[in-house]
Amino acid sequence: MPELILRFHDEALDAFDWLVFQGGVAPQEDLWHSGSESNLGKLIANHDMPVIFAIPQHCIFMTHFDLPAKASRQILSSIEFQIEDQLGDDIDLQHFATGDIVNNSVPIVVIKKSIMQRCQALQKKFGVTLSKVIPELFLCPWSGKEGEVSVLESQDGVIIRFGHYEGFECQSTLLKTMLDQLNRNQPVQQMVYFYTNNDVYEAVKVDGYESERTVPALIHLNDQKMFNFDLRQREFKRSSVWGGVVKPWKWVAVVFIAFLVILGTNKLAHLNELEDQLDDIKRSQYEVVKAHLPAGTTESDNLKKKLIQLIQQSKTSLNDKDFLSQLVVFTKAKQKYKSIVITRINFQKLRLSIDINSTVLNDVETLVKTLESSPLAVKLENLTIKPEFISGRLVLGG
Repeated sequence: MPELILRFHDEALDAFDWLVFQGGVAPQEDLWHSGSESNLGKLIANHDMPVIFAIPQHCIFMTHFDLPAKASRQILSSIEFQIEDQLGDDIDLQHFATGDIVNNSVPIVVIKKSIMQRCQALQKKFGVTLSKVIPELFLCPWSGKEGEVSVLESQDGVIIRFGHYEGFECQSTLLKTMLDQLNRNQPVQQMVYFYTNNDVYEAVKVDGYESERTVPALIHLNDQKMFNFDLRQREFKRSSVWGGVVKPWKWVAVVFIAFLVILGTNKLAHLNELEDQLDDIKRSQYEVVKAHLPAGTTESDNLKKKLIQLIQQSKTSLNDKDFLSQLVVFTKAKQKYKSIVITRINFQKLRLSIDINSTVLNDVETLVKTLESSPLAVKLENLTIKPEFISGRLVLGG
């Protein structure tokens, strides 16, 4: 199936070169056309096919992280923190994508989240059927041979590729310096320049390295072993970035999920059985106490709360009854003694306390004896006797 490739110039993603990729080997120079966001809508309308976004290589940081022999899920889910010291910016502003793990080494591609969000915005705005979002590096063919380096012309210089996920972009004038630096770390045995124009190739070619020129092509994009990568991972894609890691464990996951389903079903059946037993207990409780409950109470009501309210009401009624009965006894006894004055009455803990004073001591003594002959317990407290004045507190109990 043909695909439309948009090769953006910078991180604004508003200017690009484009071509229709048919899987052939035709020179790119004859196929690339210039475009901008202003005519992207028309371009998409005229080419009803999947689209590949190629992000400028200078906007991409590529590295790798060596995993322990047995990598835990925690390590895999926190790759960004493992390479934090290599970054020059806040990791919260970066998006991290990974390639296929080889020999316990995971390739990591870092790009600004704002660029990925810009890709999403373009996709939504123009109704793009987005096939992949890739680093510009992958437009540069690479044979996979050890010691071979590929060079491809870019918008502002050249792209140098020396591995599946290894490469960078630099200015043409710095090509020799960068190659010399690369050669110190890993021997460069051959340079392959992908240039259609021989004069441009001769001007760019670096002396001192065995080199050859070949026709630029994108045929390598059809090889899934050489090209199987998409920057749309994690929050920018529904499928998990670690799908390749988890895949070998899928049957373990299936068995585990099945076990959880069976366990959940058994638990649910047990809970239903307990609920039936609870309903039986509630019905039994209702039969026992329904005669004492207010009218209109049903089995579904909170019987405990209803009983507590009933007991509280009974206690209140009993307290009121005790207070009134004790006050009646005292009032009847006091009627004969006009000299006795009541200054304060208090009822607490079923005891009636009455503060009194009088000018006649004999009346106070006689009142106490009268009350002692009643069913109430009587006690005279805080008695104070002064000339022509007597005060005290009568305490009456049930």
